[in-house]
Amino acid sequence: PWYCSYKCMKTINLQAKGSRFEWAVVGYFKSLGYMTVRSAGSHGLADVIVITGTHIYLIQLKVTSRENVSTMFNDEIEEIRNTLVPENCLKEFWYKRNRDKIYRIKIAKEKMFDTQEELPLSIPFDFDVFKKS
Repeated sequence: PWYCSYKCMKTINLQAKGSRFEWAVVGYFKSLGYMTVRSAGSHGLADVIVITGTHIYLIQLKVTSRENVSTMFNDEIEEIRNTLVPENCLKEFWYKRNRDKIYRIKIAKEKMFDTQEELPLSIPFDFDVFKKS
């Protein structure tokens, strides 16, 4: 394919990777039997919404090619944090560097209580918290 510039090509590739990441997450939760909604292109609070028996998970997903991601998404995380949701609604931010590990940030009401964990690539979405009993 022909692109107008290298930057344009890079942007399109990241969008495709982001879409694949979203579908992988949707597929994982659907395989566990949870109702899952992908809100593609909405640029809203969540890319994927997962409804379990007790909670609703709002998950924002990002794929990046940048090296320093520690502060890159602070504005988006703050916007998600400040959005009012019911008590049983949990907000999470997942990001993935190209061909690298996936990270999950559980967004708390206050920044100091945020937690981040690295997910192994071999089982990228295998969380006990989402498994049915």
